[in-house]
Amino acid sequence: MEASVLLTTDRDLDREEVKDSKFRHYIRRNIRIRKTSRIRRQKRRRVQFFALMILTAVASFVIGIGRLETEAYHNTSDLKKYYTSVQLQDGDTLWSLARKYNVNTNISHHDYIDEIRRMNQMEGTTVHRGHFLTVFYYK
Repeated sequence: MEASVLLTTDRDLDREEVKDSKFRHYIRRNIRIRKTSRIRRQKRRRVQFFALMILTAVASFVIGIGRLETEAYHNTSDLKKYYTSVQLQDGDTLWSLARKYNVNTNISHHDYIDEIRRMNQMEGTTVHRGHFLTVFYYK
């Protein structure tokens, strides 16, 4: 009977050792997984940080270029205003006249068109071929 008791206890110990070794294996695996996950998170954060830094640098560059262009845009106070009479051709519109004569100024095309309409005492925006309009430009 003692031999059978010893056999069962040996089997139980072997089973416990197997369970214990499996448990240790799962613990090691879990630790390894956590460590790799932490490393991946750190790498992801690092990449996000550098991407944000690059995006900030590009945005600053674009804003800086925009400011330079704005400063380079001519101020009408530095230029002289000239007037001329223009005979309208086929396809001419107030908008095309604004694009042609309103260059290098800080006046919007809409404001330029409004000024042309006021100067020529126009009710609407319709223009006809052969008519003459007084327009202004800066030089």
